[in-house]
Amino acid sequence: MKEDRLIQIQMATRRRIKQLILPLIAFVFGAFGLIFFGVWNTSSIQDEQTIEASKQFLNSLLEDKILSLQSVTADYAYWDISIKKLVVEVDEHWAEKNIGAYLQGRQGFVGSYVLNDQNQTVYSAEHGERVDVDLLQLLPDAEPVISQLRSIFKTDPLGVGLGTYISKPNGGMYILTASVITPDYSEFTKEEGAFFNNTKFVLVHITELNDAFFKDLESRFSFSGLKVSQQIKENSEDTATLELKSIFNGSVAWVSWKPQLQGAAFVSQSLKSIGLALVFLLGLVAFIAIRTLDIFNIFDKGAADYVERTKKVLGYEQAISGLAKEEFLDEESMVNGLQKIIKMPA
Repeated sequence: MKEDRLIQIQMATRRRIKQLILPLIAFVFGAFGLIFFGVWNTSSIQDEQTIEASKQFLNSLLEDKILSLQSVTADYAYWDISIKKLVVEVDEHWAEKNIGAYLQGRQGFVGSYVLNDQNQTVYSAEHGERVDVDLLQLLPDAEPVISQLRSIFKTDPLGVGLGTYISKPNGGMYILTASVITPDYSEFTKEEGAFFNNTKFVLVHITELNDAFFKDLESRFSFSGLKVSQQIKENSEDTATLELKSIFNGSVAWVSWKPQLQGAAFVSQSLKSIGLALVFLLGLVAFIAIRTLDIFNIFDKGAADYVERTKKVLGYEQAISGLAKEEFLDEESMVNGLQKIIKMPA
């Protein structure tokens, strides 16, 4: 009965130890699994934030470009001499030196146009040369921009005008900036200025957003692989896509590029640290497992020793009991009994 009890205690102790070891191993691997998932998820979020920040940065650059071009157009439109040379009567020489070839060379405009109050083009210059082009035939999408500009002018005559993206009929896009030609009263009286305000001639400039424009952005602001398309690009985990919209006609184009993502480098560096920690903890688990096996061996040896000692004690008891049962305890029987006890294994 004592042997059975000892075996039960030993088995129970083994189970308890296993119940401690197995959860420990599961905890180690589970914890590192969660850490790896957290690192991977963090890297994905980091890449998403990098892409979003890159999109906002490019969008800000383009908006600043529009505002800058719009400001130039408004500056040349808010000028008494512009009314004299473009509204009262078009002075070709003055226009070339001020809003045509001059501004196109200085500001990168590819086209300069003056529209009268009937939206007829009274002056046009493209790529530094005088041309006979009707703006609204060239760019039909410009008509709602001009109409909106005239409407805004009624309530905000000193505004800077409008600037927006606009599609090219044969593909590609422009930035169109427009402003109503308005007197600054440096040479006109209030009465004269009021008269010319009613004419609402419009000065228009267009700037082409071509490969050279985006190559310049790449070189100055470390964008990589800027590409422009009239078709929306499929979403990609490593690609940023910025939609360029006209203020009247919706999407004009999509610009895509590949920002410098750091998620993969973050995961790689984190895995190195995690790997070192995992090796250390696995070594610790191995040490605990070895020590556990040692404990099991001690239990087994202790139980075997106990059983062996018990057998010896029972043998002694049986030998002595047999000796005691002898009917005549003479010298010979005593000697024989003691010899049996001596011959029993130690």
